[in-house]
Amino acid sequence: MIFGVGTDILKLNRMRDEILQESDPFVKRTFTEKERKEAASREDARLYYAGRFAAKEAVYKALHLSPELVDLAEIEILTAPSGAPRVILHDRLLNYRNQQNIRKVHVSISYEEETVLAFAVSEKA
Repeated sequence: MIFGVGTDILKLNRMRDEILQESDPFVKRTFTEKERKEAASREDARLYYAGRFAAKEAVYKALHLSPELVDLAEIEILTAPSGAPRVILHDRLLNYRNQQNIRKVHVSISYEEETVLAFAVSEKA
């Protein structure tokens, strides 16, 4: 059963190259160590970060959470062996997922020229 859906759209120019250094406070605060490692292995880290940022925004919306209550680093979006993005929740969001009996959060990320779109669906057990 669907618990919630969320979407986010982002212009790539919001992810300026100068803030996307691994040592940047925004990057450290928003992305997990595993996400930063995946970004570093990509040809276009800016595109990776933009997609992951939009996906994190879509995920918290699909969980019916207010942005003030969310630490985006507790939402991890990694690449599955298939190449698809997969959602891993940590800490308070993992506890919330368990309390709400949410079985899984699905996410899709699409890119078109200078725009990134992410769509998330949370599924109850």
